[in-house]
Amino acid sequence: AVVSTQSREFQTFQHYFKRINLRMPELNFNHVLGTIFPDVVDIQEIDNKQMGLTSTQKKFLVSFSDGESKKVFSKGLNIEKMNAEIKLNDKELVFYKNVLPKISKFIENINGLDALPMFPKFYGEMVHDGFQYFVMEDFAANGFGVPEKPSSLPLEKRLLVLKRLANYHAIMIAMKTEFEGPEFDELKMDHFSAKPEVGQFFDLNCGIAVFVCMASLSALMTGDPVAVEHLEELRPKAETFLKDLGSLLETYPQPFTSMNKLTTTEDKCSLLLGDCHIHNMAVNSSDDVIFFDLQLMHHSNSLKDYGQLLATLFTPVEMQDILTELDTIYYDQFSSTLRALCDVPDPYGSAEAFSEERRRMRGLYITYSLVFYMRAIFKQEGQEGQEDIKQFYESSLKAAPMLAAKDFQGMWKWVVSATNWDNLKDAISSIPLLLSY
Repeated sequence: AVVSTQSREFQTFQHYFKRINLRMPELNFNHVLGTIFPDVVDIQEIDNKQMGLTSTQKKFLVSFSDGESKKVFSKGLNIEKMNAEIKLNDKELVFYKNVLPKISKFIENINGLDALPMFPKFYGEMVHDGFQYFVMEDFAANGFGVPEKPSSLPLEKRLLVLKRLANYHAIMIAMKTEFEGPEFDELKMDHFSAKPEVGQFFDLNCGIAVFVCMASLSALMTGDPVAVEHLEELRPKAETFLKDLGSLLETYPQPFTSMNKLTTTEDKCSLLLGDCHIHNMAVNSSDDVIFFDLQLMHHSNSLKDYGQLLATLFTPVEMQDILTELDTIYYDQFSSTLRALCDVPDPYGSAEAFSEERRRMRGLYITYSLVFYMRAIFKQEGQEGQEDIKQFYESSLKAAPMLAAKDFQGMWKWVVSATNWDNLKDAISSIPLLLSY
């Protein structure tokens, strides 16, 4: 049920991720900023954290000849190494240049709409010395904050984010005919389907997350002293947890890949954000919501975005009590916005039908939950940005052979040496709940 480390699929995505240079060279951001802003008189680097897996990212204070200044965010992506593989930046560029202006024009004369989702201001793009650069506003300087985890945002703010996403999907369905030309073909393509090794890598991490929890519970049930020291509080439910985790691994052996095979109808499809999780959105004190990092946009069932956001904005324990309510909040916002925009029929018809469709697509939020748990289990204190991503990638390569061999003892030894115990306990307690949704 899992990808063998000797298989062609594993070798393919191992090769794919090794091609990404996790330590990007120094890039010439000053030249790029001076070209995009011809009246610039001073450029000061204010944050040099290299946060992305695929790009070098920095923030700058740019001062102009008229005495004004602005804080900007810029990222440089190695075209040969990454963009040639799945053309990540091309999607984002098409969105900012061709899609966002259409959205603004479409809604400017429509009255009575609830507040709409926002996107960062886009200042420009250029290619220089084999790297493609984007320059956008630093929205953090304007009071927007990216939540670290669900508890970082109060519940009312998280419900607000769901409503903004519903508005975006309604707009995209109402505007669907606007994006029919060949210039939108690349933007609409799903790279998880076009590049199966990407989906397979995420499938592998889903399996590892579950197997890590199973190996840990097995150690606890056999009285391993380290497991007893750190996981004793889980003992009363250990047998049930172990059974449920095994069922999850058997039921969803390849959730990312299998989700692409689910049939859907065109009326439920729109131009998705594509990587719609808690770390790709920001909220300010005025209840504005910004979505960003649009490199995986594609045309598909809107529940993909909804499921991804659901999995990362709410914990499984929270969803246990309010999942039906969350479905209703999203659906009511989506259907009312769609009615205000056009005469296109509501593709679901009722909140109950929407919930049923969400359950059919539940592998989406199971997948995203498991991948986030996988990262959290092995994330060390103070680790962030590329260090976190690099740890995630290296953990996958170390754990994959043990998963393929069902090596419980080997996995447990590795867990002891590398795990974040609090996050592991959270994962063991929460992951089985996903089965019931």
